[in-house]
Amino acid sequence: MDIHSSNNYYWADSNNEKVAFNELDYPDFDSSLRAFEVLKKHTPKIHPIPISYKDMDYLKMGFLIDNIDQAFVLWKNPWAKELSFDDFCEYLLPYRIRTAI
Repeated sequence: MDIHSSNNYYWADSNNEKVAFNELDYPDFDSSLRAFEVLKKHTPKIHPIPISYKDMDYLKMGFLIDNIDQAFVLWKNPWAKELSFDDFCEYLLPYRIRTAI
């Protein structure tokens, strides 16, 4: 788990101060783009700042326990009866297939 992380970004102005803009706050791509164009006119040199979240720092123990429990429940399904333990660990158990943050 210590090697896994998630990446994101935020928008910053010319002083690297965070700008309050989230393109997902808009109902569709076009309205988000229009709002960003207005923002660019008022915020010179706006640019993205990449950030990384280490899984170890953000995932809670309860989330991991729940994920493991659900994987074992699924392993009991008829479609998984031939799944080896190695394949179970590789394909059914991974917590990384669902968003946690």
